[in-house]
Amino acid sequence: TCGSPRRAASASGRTTTMVTEERRRRGEEGAVVLDLRHLDGLVAECLEDLREPAACERARSEVLEGNIKSAIRLAQGESGGSSVLEDRRLLFKLYKEQFVELAQNASSVEDTQSALLWCRETLAPMALEAYPEAYSEFKQALLLATLSSCGVGREENVGSLSNRRALAGAICGALRKAAGATPPRLANVLRYLLLLHRRHRVAEGGKGKAEDVDVRLIESQDGPMLPAEGRVASSRTFPEGDVLLLRDAAGITREEAVEALRREDGDIDSAVSSELCRSRLREAELREILLEYAQYRGLRGGGETGASDYALVREIATAVVEGRAGAGVLSKIPQLAASPAFMFELRRFELLERLRRGDRDGALDIARSDLPDLVERDESLLRELKRTMMAFVTTTTTTTTTNATEDEVDAACDAILRALGWSPPRLICVLRVLLGSHRAWHEREMRRDRLQDALGLPDLVVARDGCCKEEGEVEDDESPFEEPAVLTLMDFLSSTRARAIELLRTHDGNLEQCLETVFG
Repeated sequence: TCGSPRRAASASGRTTTMVTEERRRRGEEGAVVLDLRHLDGLVAECLEDLREPAACERARSEVLEGNIKSAIRLAQGESGGSSVLEDRRLLFKLYKEQFVELAQNASSVEDTQSALLWCRETLAPMALEAYPEAYSEFKQALLLATLSSCGVGREENVGSLSNRRALAGAICGALRKAAGATPPRLANVLRYLLLLHRRHRVAEGGKGKAEDVDVRLIESQDGPMLPAEGRVASSRTFPEGDVLLLRDAAGITREEAVEALRREDGDIDSAVSSELCRSRLREAELREILLEYAQYRGLRGGGETGASDYALVREIATAVVEGRAGAGVLSKIPQLAASPAFMFELRRFELLERLRRGDRDGALDIARSDLPDLVERDESLLRELKRTMMAFVTTTTTTTTTNATEDEVDAACDAILRALGWSPPRLICVLRVLLGSHRAWHEREMRRDRLQDALGLPDLVVARDGCCKEEGEVEDDESPFEEPAVLTLMDFLSSTRARAIELLRTHDGNLEQCLETVFG
């Protein structure tokens, strides 16, 4: 069995030439270079949330399963939950759904009487005062109960299930807002990038890598929270740019975007976070790819499902960097010893370690004999040999014995995966594709992503060659036209920013001519 290797603190100044070369290689290939240490924290936070869901998520699950009373008890016991249930609109909808559940699941006269008692004592008194449409919905609930008694079951009555999902989203969102709870950052980043990736694929005619990424991870969309009450709230307006930004970011309607901004008092970042939570990720799939990543990175809690191939890769990589890669270690994956690429990396680690210790003669012996022999077996390693020779100029000598740094182990893991022909963990592959789509989309839209800082996207990637400009970031105000004209066309055409700009360019920026062309 393989355990998670001890996480060693990075020693300042000990990041080797190998690490820099690996990042440069990724940049040359056009791939997004992820900051894995930052991603580690996001994964750990998300796994913890999956193990112990917040009360709002538990209440949502209870509603979806038809356990309405349990959801109400959860709300009553949660901080701020009592104020949520003071909203008579939400409380009436919960009571109504409870009546429907009782009536449709009634299998005896006693069950039917219990449902009618609930209707008479709990639901009916609220029907005339909860909100204007409540009485109409009350009559509809009675109709559902009648259909159920006539033999029309739940499968035929699709309306009840849709009510469940809308109600589940409403109570989950209300409890989250009342408690001031925030979703795991990685979950919302994935939701945002997946929805944007889908829009980008549509704009590109369905082309692109990993086209089923969003299909596998996005399960459904919950209903919105109930609209904000009050004449002032209903009459407030917001900048059109904020409305369209929220609409596109969360994949919702314009009306839902306006309501979300009203609930959040115009705070676009809070509105985006709240509305993104409505897009539900497949929990089993998400947990699987997070645990796979955690095992690959040796994170705490990553071994809860037992050893995996990725955990074994990290164990061997740690042994390689620490100089413990003997025959016993390599025998755990026999094909490694037969791989020139892996053996090259193994000898290169040894060369770099000798250089750090001041043993230049020993390092030269490896460079003159072992490495050239491996290059003869695989000519693609010639460039790596040239880069390795640069270490004789750039590596600093030290007599201090230190543990393997995380950067070195990461690079060794990557070398092992290349030698085996394996892909990195799925989370890394997915994020590379999604961040690549994010960059391409905003280049196409000719603007910087206003939401990327709030979502923490720049922290996920490593800047190229020390540049401060992050992956996916483009300059502001690259459009040659006034912003109100662009937003007007986007709204009228329900189109992308790129299409609106292209139309304005065709008509020399004349908004009236653009509208005449489209609607004339």
